[in-house]
Amino acid sequence: MPRVSDDFVEHGINTDNFIYNKEKKNQFIVVAQLILRKNISSIIEKFAKFIKKYKLDYQLLIVGRGELQSALQAQIDALELTDRALLCGFKSHLELRNLLADSRAMLVDTRQDDNMVSIPEAIACGTPVLTNNVPTTFVAAKGVGIQKEWNEDDLFAMTKNDDMIEKCAAVRKEISNEFLADKMIRLWKKPQNKGE
Repeated sequence: MPRVSDDFVEHGINTDNFIYNKEKKNQFIVVAQLILRKNISSIIEKFAKFIKKYKLDYQLLIVGRGELQSALQAQIDALELTDRALLCGFKSHLELRNLLADSRAMLVDTRQDDNMVSIPEAIACGTPVLTNNVPTTFVAAKGVGIQKEWNEDDLFAMTKNDDMIEKCAAVRKEISNEFLADKMIRLWKKPQNKGE
């Protein structure tokens, strides 16, 4: 217990497996199981409002599979987003890496998650993250996205996020397996207050 620290260590990733790409397509990406907890229906609804309000030629790629696939497709059809919001199903790590690298932002609106490995994977690809306040993450602190209870206006802000893309490049080293393993060792070796 004397060695417990309140300094949080994120998931580390193998940054060699993720390509950094500053050239982005007009697309957002969601990487999640298609289950209630991931709140994908909320993301689709916000994307529909974004398209209606800003009339931009963007797509929403939803990568993952799960029990809500049919319900989400019905929602997409009802909102007349059939050509805009695509349920992509399962993708290999290589395919996912390329989709992440091409996307303008990764979207998260989860009901219950703590430390999501998909967030640093996106950042390693140069893809900023738009997330609600549920996951424990450094997105806002490092300027690699927006962390708040977001809406269609924040989606629009992500269409102009070249500075965030550049900041993703700057923090790649800090999310690597090696850097974070070294951080844990440094925390372990950190002198403790013996009076506590």
